[in-house]
Amino acid sequence: MILDIILLLYSEEREKMANDIRKDPKGRKLKAGETYEEKTGRYRYQYQDAAGRRRSVYSWTLTANDTVPKGVNQKYGESLREKERLIQEQIMNGIDTAAGNQSVYMLMKRYTDLKWKDVKETTRNGYRTQLNFMQYDPMGQRRIRDVGPVEAEEWFQQLHDKQGKGYSTLCTLRGILRPAFQMAKRNRWVMDNPFDFPLNKKRYGGSETREAHTGLRISEFCGLTAEDIDFKDHVIHVRRQLLRLHDGGKMILYIETLKTENGYRAVPMLPDVEETFRKVIANRPKIQEKTVWNEDHTECATGFLWVDRNGNYEVAPSLNS
Repeated sequence: MILDIILLLYSEEREKMANDIRKDPKGRKLKAGETYEEKTGRYRYQYQDAAGRRRSVYSWTLTANDTVPKGVNQKYGESLREKERLIQEQIMNGIDTAAGNQSVYMLMKRYTDLKWKDVKETTRNGYRTQLNFMQYDPMGQRRIRDVGPVEAEEWFQQLHDKQGKGYSTLCTLRGILRPAFQMAKRNRWVMDNPFDFPLNKKRYGGSETREAHTGLRISEFCGLTAEDIDFKDHVIHVRRQLLRLHDGGKMILYIETLKTENGYRAVPMLPDVEETFRKVIANRPKIQEKTVWNEDHTECATGFLWVDRNGNYEVAPSLNS
């Protein structure tokens, strides 16, 4: 009888302690899987993903109405209960929450690695530039499942307003992010593609259209030789691009084929353009000519028209400068 009373009292005390533990400092009852950590002041939610692996997420607030502590960087929509709802929705839809923990940078890296052999070196250079930028930008460290469409658009606006990123640069960046997140959506790593939004050309400073006089890309312009200027038929033969890239810490020049078969073309010359080319060819300085090869080392060219003061062939970055 005495033992029964002791066991009953012990059971009641255990239940009381459990109820106390299951409440936060505001007296709110915590749900299954929720915990308040007194040492850190954070809330934690533990759950099992679709593969049965134990996972945890944290937040400084329990609900969306809670005030975020001073000095804490927590955005709207990141309270514990909001995260719980998203996790449960993802699990119900078969989303791989573990894969959703990979960073935006890592997702971009996986996507560009898959596309690397299918694109030209100019596109690879674009990949390198954007990956290098995203490796250090806070957005690049975000988990892909935590990035929402509103946040993605706000981030693009910030890149334009505060970092001076222009329309062309933002198009290039989104040209990687949108298909990368589409790949993640197909693989059920995320539910939606936050970068599937149109870029407003006027908003991001792309409203002005450059007037094209020659009809050549700048890399095609740099790739012209005297043999490409046809004074008989009064046309410019566009046959190659002259580019520069990093290779093992040094800069090298190489020629690349045009982007499409239609890129091989003859551009008509107006009389003033033709006269200018005659002067360029006649006054081109004597230099030690360099043979520039393509990436596969199967084609080469030399005698490019545009030469700088040091006797080097001009390329797009120097002309842009």
